[in-house]
Amino acid sequence: LFKSGKSYSRCSSAFQKYRTMFCNMNNSPSSLHDPSMNPPIRSLTTSSTPSSPLRSPQLSTTSPDWDTYISQASLSPFVPTPQRVAISIFDSLGYVTHGSDVEGAPPTVHLDLGCGWGVLNSASLTRPSVTHTIGVDVDEGVLEEARKRVGEGMVEGTVVEWRREDLNATNDVKSLLPSPLPHSSLLITTYMVTAGLQALKPMLEKALTDEGIKDCKVVTIDYEIDGWKGRKGGEGMGLEWWIYERESIR
Repeated sequence: LFKSGKSYSRCSSAFQKYRTMFCNMNNSPSSLHDPSMNPPIRSLTTSSTPSSPLRSPQLSTTSPDWDTYISQASLSPFVPTPQRVAISIFDSLGYVTHGSDVEGAPPTVHLDLGCGWGVLNSASLTRPSVTHTIGVDVDEGVLEEARKRVGEGMVEGTVVEWRREDLNATNDVKSLLPSPLPHSSLLITTYMVTAGLQALKPMLEKALTDEGIKDCKVVTIDYEIDGWKGRKGGEGMGLEWWIYERESIR
């Protein structure tokens, strides 16, 4: 079920926690759409084979039979980013909130790869430096939920976009961004297991070394990118996050 650098027992335990919580809710529509809740599953496979999608577009994540979902897709458990951690990530990168007297990060485009229901995109809305936030996922079901939770278009002064893409078929981050890019600063966030990060590694390296993007940062949550020297950005609620810049890959 799980092929990554993390122990099976740790991730299995986390998965069972969210599985139990959502099963006990009896798939109540009101509960599933409660803004305080996060999605229990991301349809992320652990295969690094290019022909295998990082997520499964055939399976719905809004009201699944969990046992069938896992057995048919060989999925890894997904523990969504808690809102408190998402906020702390932006704090650690110097993205100040509205009304702060401190000079924050430069105007930035934020891109979340495997956005799920948009927790990180939502957290970016409190940061005036983030002028665009883009969530990318292969599952249209979770993107619809993200639109309900976060909105779309101009939201609180930030342009919010959602894109359905198979990341295995994408080899250039720029194809996911506005053209022309409105700023030279780009922040990429992603919460994926080790094998998923390895599959994305060539695309992330291309973004970090693109001369047209002067300031690019990649943030991974709870999993590091093998072979790169990132710095630990912080930790909270049992999760760590790692920050990678151009010098990280040299």
